[in-house]
Amino acid sequence: MASGSNWLALVGRDRNFEPKGQLRGREDLPRLMAEWDKVTGSTWEYPYNQVWKEYNKELDLWEKDERGSLNAVYDYLYQQGMRGYLPGELGEIVPHKPTIELAAVDKTVRPDFALRYPYQYGKRFGGGGREEALWQLRLGFNEAPDLIGIGYIAHGTGQILAREEMKKAHPEYYALINGKRATGTLGLEPGWSDQHL
Repeated sequence: MASGSNWLALVGRDRNFEPKGQLRGREDLPRLMAEWDKVTGSTWEYPYNQVWKEYNKELDLWEKDERGSLNAVYDYLYQQGMRGYLPGELGEIVPHKPTIELAAVDKTVRPDFALRYPYQYGKRFGGGGREEALWQLRLGFNEAPDLIGIGYIAHGTGQILAREEMKKAHPEYYALINGKRATGTLGLEPGWSDQHL
């Protein structure tokens, strides 16, 4: 952030995430799975099958896009008194000012943490709607894909072994509980409960 007598520059590192064959929606899964099966020669689950949840179609943005310039704009608005406590109009505070003074500024922000991503289960960037995504943008969330990979890889081997083809081809990969292979939800057969263990 830098300014002069009659100018203000708000810039930062900006890069668009390029999914390189990743899913942009569930409808793309059959194509990607067929390609994955050719590569692996098996029926493993595709490790990035959840990446589509990080694409917001309404805003045409990936959660993994780097938005340094946007962060600079939001930082400047924060200095003007704007706040965003919740998604949507209810959670926003926008002060009414007749003018905005162009203060002298020469500031470089280097966040303390490269990864700024408080995971919120069910509050998807891609599926949470426009207001949810905008709120996350205002907070400066960053998944840091250059540091941790393209991610959305969760639940360990459960994701890898999830496909029905794998369950049939390799039942020995699944836990044996009371003489039966546990291939159902959460590793248990449908209808089972803790009392059966």
